[in-house]
Amino acid sequence: MKSLVIYIDFKSAASYLAMEATLKLIQSEKIDVVWKPYQVRVQAIADKKEIETVTESHLRVRETQRQQTHLKYAAIQGKPMVFQREPQGSGAALIALAQLDCDPVEYIQAAFLAYWQDGLDLDDPAVVKAILRQCGVESSRKATIFSRRNKSRRRSRACLTHRCTLLVATGFWGVSNCPGCGLCWQTNYKSTRV
Repeated sequence: MKSLVIYIDFKSAASYLAMEATLKLIQSEKIDVVWKPYQVRVQAIADKKEIETVTESHLRVRETQRQQTHLKYAAIQGKPMVFQREPQGSGAALIALAQLDCDPVEYIQAAFLAYWQDGLDLDDPAVVKAILRQCGVESSRKATIFSRRNKSRRRSRACLTHRCTLLVATGFWGVSNCPGCGLCWQTNYKSTRV
């Protein structure tokens, strides 16, 4: 059986948009998947300044265009997608994902909708507990999932500045190269941890 490790963050627009295609690929190719949380850094788009450097202008325009592209593909897919002025966190939801001992797909889908449709802060333990209840998941470890110690540990983790997807053991692909592409699985690849 083919296997795949998927690293996701609920605040990654590309991950949200690729989720449906990813699930179809998993089902059609009968892939055994391990879902891993991986926190990415998402920055708010800076306001236009009266006087700004070329770099500041470039970053603002690039992020604005990226958002517009994501919104276009969300509209094509018929998915609700709202970018918050200040991006919310996802740390508590990622810790819960790491500790689930059941199939996490329903939880992942609910967390994506909570973030992208409802604009909820997935770093808020109360929000994450509500999502877990909605999915019928009762964790006996809720107290440790949301402890202060875990919160400080997750804040100290390194973050990526660009969204990305590891598809195969022999290669690394950016999301823009191949989000949910079924062609990558023509050969029997196996995933590895990086």
